Amino acid sequence: MMHPDNYELAAMYYLEEFARDDGLLEQSEPDPESFLNEVLDRIVTTMLGRPTELDEVMVFNLSEYKFYHGAVSFEDRAMLFFFFKEEEMGGFIVIPGSKGGVDVGRFDLPGLRIDPQRN
Repeated sequence: MMHPDNYELAAMYYLEEFARDDGLLEQSEPDPESFLNEVLDRIVTTMLGRPTELDEVMVFNLSEYKFYHGAVSFEDRAMLFFFFKEEEMGGFIVIPGSKGGVDVGRFDLPGLRIDPQRN
């Protein structure tokens, strides 16, 4: 996750290890009023270069580990994300990406720096 430019490695690890893990979802609590809602909106706006409506935002909190994860849909795209509260850092995957395929990026707080990987 801390690697300066290989965000895809962290994103793929999340997908392989956790995204299909029923136990992770069972232990996580929905957090519909999460501070991440605004963060996700800013990521999508930055990625598109313009504001857009987020169709569905699902944020889950695994409070024991201070870990957030979930999905967002917008403009026929899906974004999967994860965020580590103690590190104030997260990653995201957008399908389809800006050039088809997948876009992968990292964001951190405070100040919300968004650093999408070049695809």
